[in-house]
Amino acid sequence: MKNRNKAWILAILFLAGACVEDSGNYDYIPVDEIFPVEISGLADTTFLLGTTVELHPEVKGLDSDLSKYDFVWYSFPISATGYAPKRDTIGTTIDLSFFVTYQPGESRQLVFEIKEKSSGLAVIKKVKIVVTSAFSNGWFIVNDINDQTDVDFINTNGVIHEDIISLVSGQKLQGKGVKIAFQSSGYYHDKIMPDGTLSRLVNQSVFHVMSENDLKTLNASSLEVYKNWEDEFFSPPAVKKPRDIITNYLGYVYLINDGRLHSIMGMTAGPGKFAYQKIGGEGIYPCILIGDFAQNATVFSNTTSSFLAENMMNLQEVVSGSTGTPAVNMECDVLWMERRVRMYTVTCAAWAITRSKTQPYEYHLLDIDAYGAENPIIDRHLLDPAARVLSADVYGVHPEHSAAFYFAKGNLLSYFQKGDSSGDDEVNLYTFSAGEIISYIGKNPTTSNLEVLTNANNTWKLYIFALANGGQYPYIDGPDPLTVYSGNGNARYLIYR
Repeated sequence: MKNRNKAWILAILFLAGACVEDSGNYDYIPVDEIFPVEISGLADTTFLLGTTVELHPEVKGLDSDLSKYDFVWYSFPISATGYAPKRDTIGTTIDLSFFVTYQPGESRQLVFEIKEKSSGLAVIKKVKIVVTSAFSNGWFIVNDINDQTDVDFINTNGVIHEDIISLVSGQKLQGKGVKIAFQSSGYYHDKIMPDGTLSRLVNQSVFHVMSENDLKTLNASSLEVYKNWEDEFFSPPAVKKPRDIITNYLGYVYLINDGRLHSIMGMTAGPGKFAYQKIGGEGIYPCILIGDFAQNATVFSNTTSSFLAENMMNLQEVVSGSTGTPAVNMECDVLWMERRVRMYTVTCAAWAITRSKTQPYEYHLLDIDAYGAENPIIDRHLLDPAARVLSADVYGVHPEHSAAFYFAKGNLLSYFQKGDSSGDDEVNLYTFSAGEIISYIGKNPTTSNLEVLTNANNTWKLYIFALANGGQYPYIDGPDPLTVYSGNGNARYLIYR
């Protein structure tokens, strides 16, 4: 019995030794012979944000029955600091059709993989992609349809991109459109990163977009939604009625909501949220006066008929001074006020039309230059109560002209020029087609042109007119507009950057 066990043990050892010494007994076939598939026609490239990319690679070596294979396109960031890069699958067919929403400037690895289901063998092709932004220089138009607001963009080549907010994020603002403001720098935002950690983004360039009852802040290049209404405030107001927003070069952001003033203090590294409403001001007219290099804003309260200066958490009556018209307890309402000049200054020039609170009404045109707590009224000009400018639907400014501004009633565009003892001038400039209602007027501060928005039957038009004397005069140079653009919706406001 013992001898038989010894024989088995010897046999096992012999076989084990044979396995160990067996080298090179097999012939290996190269993978490209077993799975002879080749991918070509792809190279490093750039993708344009907000567009649909179509890629058609050249593939050789596949069987005619494509059901034998799995196809997948995916990408991941090439440089990921502080977290593991996440694979983003964007296609499962040979040809790729992909809508680009990646951050502009981000470098990513794009991978196309073909796998044979039966064997598990695969071949891949890698290329590098970089996303660029189409939303740089051009017109940004706030518009709405059915009480939902979005933004249309017209680039300098005249190409119109409609609804760019929802195009990128799938979101719209609720309510009719009001305004868009561009903040070139100095904005801070707390962003949740892919690994779940919170990172504070610094010195961001953003758009603030508002409707009658909504507000969003977007990255100015990618249009990523940084903040919705509930994220904009440390303590969100119960009433959603945003009416004006303004930023300056020092990073200050001011907002009027429901007749109250809120602010984000500039030159600080906070989370980019509005503080609680300023104490001491209500019924504020929706126009904030502040220079580009100033730290304190000025507003007008129709409740107290006073100009108020912002001082940290408070709003205080401005200093009236020993001369000039007192700027507090004026017993009048502001019917219209709009910023005129504030670029590269610590002050902010503006026009305002006031109406007395006692009958018969008196109307005045105020020439304003706001600076902190000082009396902002430069001149108080009595207006003829029969002047057409008092019944206008829309007003607009000419920043370089010290005595003229625009107004409109229905489809008739006019301008007003403050006169001397002989009287003021009201001059008709252009009559648009019947049914078109003027909704915005303003001289482009970077060109010599006047820009006018009209609406009719859920269709907006942007008219661009040349102004006389290289833009120095308020009247139109020539009988026809230089250019007309058109889009869907009802346009309310525009900016050019």
